[in-house]
Amino acid sequence: MVMADTQAVPVMRETGNPPWLLFGLAGLLQGLLLWLLFDGSAWLREVLSPSLFVALLNVVLAVPLSLYLTQDIPGLSGRRRTGIVVGMALLLALLGAHAGWVNDRDVIYHRFESYLSNGLLYAILGFTLIPLLAHVHWQGRVPRWSYAALFETAWRNGLMTVLAAILTGIFWGVFGAGMGLLGILGLKDLVQHVFEGYVVWPLTMMAFGCAIALLLARSQVLVTLRRFWLSLNQVFLPLLLLLAAVWAVAMLFTGITPLLETNKAALFMLWFIALAVHFVNTAWQDGEGEAPFRRSLRNVMGWLWLILVLAAALAAWALYLRIDQHGWTRDRIWAALVLLLAVVYVAGYAASLWQRGRRWFWSVAQTNIVAALLMCVALVLLLSPLLDPSRIAVNSQVARLERGEVKPDEFDFYMLLEQSGRYGQQALTQLAELSGSPAKEEIARLARKMQVNRGLTAVEDLPVRTDEEMLAALKILPGPAAMPPGAPEGLIAALRALSDTRTEQACLDGREECLLWPADLNGDGRTDLMLIVDQKHWGQVTIFSQDVESKRWQAVAEGIEVNAPWLEGMREGQARVVPSPWHNIEVEGRVMRLRSIDP
Repeated sequence: MVMADTQAVPVMRETGNPPWLLFGLAGLLQGLLLWLLFDGSAWLREVLSPSLFVALLNVVLAVPLSLYLTQDIPGLSGRRRTGIVVGMALLLALLGAHAGWVNDRDVIYHRFESYLSNGLLYAILGFTLIPLLAHVHWQGRVPRWSYAALFETAWRNGLMTVLAAILTGIFWGVFGAGMGLLGILGLKDLVQHVFEGYVVWPLTMMAFGCAIALLLARSQVLVTLRRFWLSLNQVFLPLLLLLAAVWAVAMLFTGITPLLETNKAALFMLWFIALAVHFVNTAWQDGEGEAPFRRSLRNVMGWLWLILVLAAALAAWALYLRIDQHGWTRDRIWAALVLLLAVVYVAGYAASLWQRGRRWFWSVAQTNIVAALLMCVALVLLLSPLLDPSRIAVNSQVARLERGEVKPDEFDFYMLLEQSGRYGQQALTQLAELSGSPAKEEIARLARKMQVNRGLTAVEDLPVRTDEEMLAALKILPGPAAMPPGAPEGLIAALRALSDTRTEQACLDGREECLLWPADLNGDGRTDLMLIVDQKHWGQVTIFSQDVESKRWQAVAEGIEVNAPWLEGMREGQARVVPSPWHNIEVEGRVMRLRSIDP
């Protein structure tokens, strides 16, 4: 059971002697380490495994930030503060090690998109967990928090971080202007060195640490800014709930079908609920002041809040339909977490309607604490091996593919290779080895194609099919000429003689489907073979002719890339040979093709 105290808490005190030196040195050391990790030492990046790299990166970021965010919190002992800093570093190191293991290719090739997305989640976890750890106290086995203290610390840390980032940007604007003046005097070499990574990283992080110290020395300004901002925002709560009422009435006439047909119903509902939760908190704040708005308006808004319960139910139904139809994806897993939090907020705030004698929306404090604890636990689970979204999404999507719920040519193999880390790459390798039925062989072909196209597997490492397998896979389309005896076998021999880099090699290893169309394409009275490498959305055309003396087939011409409608027409037997009445014109290797103009 979680309990929330509503007793008053001391306002954040201003630091008489701000820790300029400590925070400046912490930022300087942090900047030097970041430079070493990103720019300074190629040897270090080669020695560290992806897991160790991301773990160390998380520690370098977490320790100074935890130090900053726990400074001057009333009632926080030095021992507990040290425990929070060390604990956050260890937790984020473990989560980072897992992220590096999963996204090892991204780390090796210095693609940090996956880390940036996780970095936002690490930041949310840290900013939520630090106030909870700083202010918890126990009554027996029951944890208790002063909501007013949590409110003060969370808002102080959030505003302080944003403003410190802005001040750091201003610092670089001023510093850059000064360097520009030196550059005008001809000291360009000095200026160039100043803007190298070994100066930029340490200077930036040192400026950020000093900005934090400056803001801590003026914490009352943060309180004033917070009150000003929240007082402006709270006026939107009545408008939002009025719009919710209009939406609910309109839905009585339209039904929910138009909403569900957008395929974004859950997104719309969750955004609306998030705004509602935000505006309720701007009005309620820490629960210590006088309730805003007139009593009659507060009562109406309390009952209108029940419409948000309907919105949460519709969001849950819409998300369920998407998962039932298309399986789990990373986005849907995170959407499920947001939905869970939305249900907690909506239901928790609605509980205040059942004890009318208490303060307006009295359940906000307890609900916010429960939601914060739930979010922290969920983030740790989802960012760890226990409930990794990539693993869950890969297992779900591959299972749908194997059950035949999605066609192989409609399956997102790119998601496996580039968006699911190690789990997706392992699944792609397993799919590339499938055999035993036409459907499984098609899946394997497309998986191998993705591996080669994205550089995960070299062409020469793919198993080359035998002549018998090639003949069975080669699809012969009906053409205007009969297929010459032995022509398919001769074509296979010609393909094996081509360069490994040519598109036609995909016919040998099964990456693409290959079509064969017999026709006299140059008017010499002999049948030629048009080989089409079908790449689904476009195709590559190569013309093969048989040498009169050697009887060998060889590539003699090629067509421009053709599109999907042309390929579909070829498959349906709509192709015919049309002689060109105009010759081509060549100028210095550039060929212009002429075509007739309809009268």
